[in-house]
Amino acid sequence: MAGQKAKKVTQLKAFLQVGVSFSQISIFDEEQSKKNQNAEPVRFDLLYLPQEALSASLRKIWQEVGVPERLIVTSRFMEKILDAKLGGTVAQVVTAGFETWPILRQPVLPDYFDLKPHRQAPLASKDLVFGLSERVGADGKVLKALDMSELEFINSKLKLMGVKRVCVNLLFSQIYPEHQKRVADFFRQQDFEVFAFERHNESCDEMPAWRKNVINACLSGVFSEHAEEILRSFDGQPVDLQFLDHRGQLFFADKNQIAGSLFSWLEILKGDFENEADEILHLGLETWTLLSTRERSLHWESSWGRIEVDTPKMIRLKTQPTLEISPGAWGGLHLSTEELSYEPGPMCFGRAQKPMVIDVLNETFNLKLKPIQPQGIRRLQDQLTALAKNIPELSDHNFQSLSQALCQQIAQRIAMEAHFHQMHYKKSRKTVLTGHLAPELFPILKKIWASGELLLDPRSKDRLSLALKNHTERIL
Repeated sequence: MAGQKAKKVTQLKAFLQVGVSFSQISIFDEEQSKKNQNAEPVRFDLLYLPQEALSASLRKIWQEVGVPERLIVTSRFMEKILDAKLGGTVAQVVTAGFETWPILRQPVLPDYFDLKPHRQAPLASKDLVFGLSERVGADGKVLKALDMSELEFINSKLKLMGVKRVCVNLLFSQIYPEHQKRVADFFRQQDFEVFAFERHNESCDEMPAWRKNVINACLSGVFSEHAEEILRSFDGQPVDLQFLDHRGQLFFADKNQIAGSLFSWLEILKGDFENEADEILHLGLETWTLLSTRERSLHWESSWGRIEVDTPKMIRLKTQPTLEISPGAWGGLHLSTEELSYEPGPMCFGRAQKPMVIDVLNETFNLKLKPIQPQGIRRLQDQLTALAKNIPELSDHNFQSLSQALCQQIAQRIAMEAHFHQMHYKKSRKTVLTGHLAPELFPILKKIWASGELLLDPRSKDRLSLALKNHTERIL
């Protein structure tokens, strides 16, 4: 297949869900989809990104089935860099007198009593915050007009400093947007990449919108590289590539939607189940989430503070597939509070040294994931057995009984968390269980579920692909 150019097949539509460590690609025949909304994909692949480069894997798929007419993408790929130091060369232009807001409004850490609390580092450098003497009142009246000479001065400084991205954050721009639009247009004409999202009218705080501009600017370069990597898989053939934002709208060039695109998968899942359930319990390979189909949230509660992203209300469970299994302080084996990652990966993938929840689930249910290695499973068995021998109450347990007991503990933790978050509702809730690991855990969860009705999604493993296809058909 190497060196061959794939043929373009116009009746095919492709849908890609990019996670931090896994990606799913599904390809549907348009004619079949018109006849049957729940038609099976003609091709479905689960890619493990640490071992399979996304561009190369997609190119191989196009060579085998043909290049689709359109590729729709939901992507959480940028989450990879959210723990890194962001915004080194991102400038902010704000209303004069509020230059210190991006620093003073950062959340205090730790978020509990401590003798030495400190503020979270800001997203962008405090040395690249510039004030404009313009001013608009809370009623929308202009108190001081925009002085274009100030913009010329800031422009010259930014050019000397090699800055390429500028965020425009002016007070009350949602009431009187003219100043912010003029400033944004000025810097665009000077060949800067400009971010000037206006906050919602119902918002009572400027900072979530200000932070959204900065996080979009910080992620802009990575997003461009990510899109280019996907485009390279088509070897120059024209394909309609579009991403989905947090409201389920298509975008490609508008970088103001980047932060929202991290949550696009929530919107498409909600759309598939909003008439069938009150909540969705999504047990994917990478993250376990409780998602409301009835309520929305106006903010992403990030580590830098609130960021204005309107999404379905979502709770990320404390119990996750990458939690470490370790000896408990009071005996036995338990799920620690420390999340590891899929890079280098679970022990069953033959790469890591510490057992995780996903290792136990694989041993109990034989998940048949491509990266699983026999030598990794043997090492896991040896390590858990050795741990158990040092714990008196587990010394007579074999590996199979240990994994089954741990699996029961995992299910109990999931059910307990879901019940805790549903306690404030007066009416019993209907919850649908979906995600790659849902069919395996459903029989155990069904027996211990105490917070309403629990239903299993029959298309759990490829639900995101189907939901993405259905959503796209609704909006196009």
